[in-house]
Amino acid sequence: MVEYLLSSSDEPSLKATVLSCYDLPHERQPASVVLEILGASVETGPPVARHRERNSFKFFGVEEGKPSNELIVTSEKLSSLFSSTATFRVKFDEHGQEDMIAKFQISRRLHVNETKWLILNLRPSEGESSESKTTDDATAPTISSSSITPTLRVKLLLSGPYRPEISSLLSVTKSYFNTVDRCESSLQPL
Repeated sequence: MVEYLLSSSDEPSLKATVLSCYDLPHERQPASVVLEILGASVETGPPVARHRERNSFKFFGVEEGKPSNELIVTSEKLSSLFSSTATFRVKFDEHGQEDMIAKFQISRRLHVNETKWLILNLRPSEGESSESKTTDDATAPTISSSSITPTLRVKLLLSGPYRPEISSLLSVTKSYFNTVDRCESSLQPL
């Protein structure tokens, strides 16, 4: 079941776009990716493509007019989202197949209203998962002594309103620069 939590621009939210799973340790296709945070759980659809030469899967598609790889969780307070730990769980339909998880602390990796790309190292659900590696460009996953670490690529956006005094300052600054731009463009010769 795919669940979507819609958010408005005034409501604090965490938007996660699941891009792909790389180098899974077995040949089974994942059923979905689940984001668990603040007691809420949202789930993607199944992957839409498999890499030809590797055990890697791409998530993207549209279900009922919405991207099936986009997960949105809303909260009453931005501070509760910011101080929480997010868990991504790669689920498998097969009985006996252990899920893989990645956990990370939101406050250590994300800034408010700034998109961030993360590569999260996946671990079996009964084992401990480590913090994510952060990247701004495509890099190869960590290579251990004998195998490649499975990873999950996600794009995250923690959004919410600024405090009233900061919002007012930003609004005044934006108005000032818009006025300066209009004056400058009207003074330039055609």
